[in-house]
Amino acid sequence: MNDIKVTLCDYKNIKIELDSPAPSVTVDEVEAQKRYIADEFAEIASVDGPLENGHTSIIDFVGSVDGVEFEGGSAQNYELIIGSGMFIPGFEAQMVGMAKGETRIVKVRFPDNYTPELSGKEAEFKVTLHEIKVKRANGIDEGVLKRFTEANKIQGVETVEQLDKFLMNAIYRSKSNEVEKEISSKLEKFLIDGCSVEIPEELIRAQVESQIASLESYAKSNGMDLASMLSMMGENEAQFKTTVESMVKNGLSTNAIFDEIAKAENIIVDENEIDEFYEMNAKANNTPVELLKQQYPTEAIKSQLIGYKVSAFLRGLATISHK
Repeated sequence: MNDIKVTLCDYKNIKIELDSPAPSVTVDEVEAQKRYIADEFAEIASVDGPLENGHTSIIDFVGSVDGVEFEGGSAQNYELIIGSGMFIPGFEAQMVGMAKGETRIVKVRFPDNYTPELSGKEAEFKVTLHEIKVKRANGIDEGVLKRFTEANKIQGVETVEQLDKFLMNAIYRSKSNEVEKEISSKLEKFLIDGCSVEIPEELIRAQVESQIASLESYAKSNGMDLASMLSMMGENEAQFKTTVESMVKNGLSTNAIFDEIAKAENIIVDENEIDEFYEMNAKANNTPVELLKQQYPTEAIKSQLIGYKVSAFLRGLATISHK
């Protein structure tokens, strides 16, 4: 950050007006979560058919274009929820009505923004239906509650009353986290808009090129070029570069401002705090501390921890109100 020049604004008098209301939880929200759990963890029964929207199908399929099978176009015992939209448009709709053990030819056209090898091409899939699974929703019964708690490794929730309390706390935490994200976002915007930050163009350019190179490498590993991947994301290369440049500028500006405030307020991070960070994350991720140190250098962790401290310092000073 030595090449970045910062002139601080009046960061001790930050006023933030939030768009979101103060977090609260209603009975309706808890009941909605219970209905979701009852459906998601309902008992599953196997039926003979016919296959309908909402049913889970277990299928084998083999895809071909002009009679030639293509790479990645086949699978066995694949689980597909009909109506989920997970497959090419038209694929799932043509499966509706199938019976257990039936084989059907499904004809589709790949979207124009698909991979270059298949974009816009007509294809046929030979689909064999092995099993049809249907959920038997009966509300929150003992079986649903057990499946939900085991799947999410939740302890101490054995009754509907305990589930109500658990969900209420979970919804409140989720809303509180969203409020905190908005506070952080508006806090950073206040600092970026109010403080003066001069960043060398070569530093911005280097980071932009690095991020674009990373995405190019990722696209290549998935058998695509950058333009194709961006097209699937609804962007073009010019738009993406502008977005990345804006993100890089904001990131560099925020970090530089935080560093300058840390100096002004004598906010520091000592070696014990850095060691605690490594140990805590090593335990959480079941990873050796030395490996984490190789992946995340000490200076990077120190900068991150200072950022946390400065953010908490500013959060304590800011005047925050809800609309």
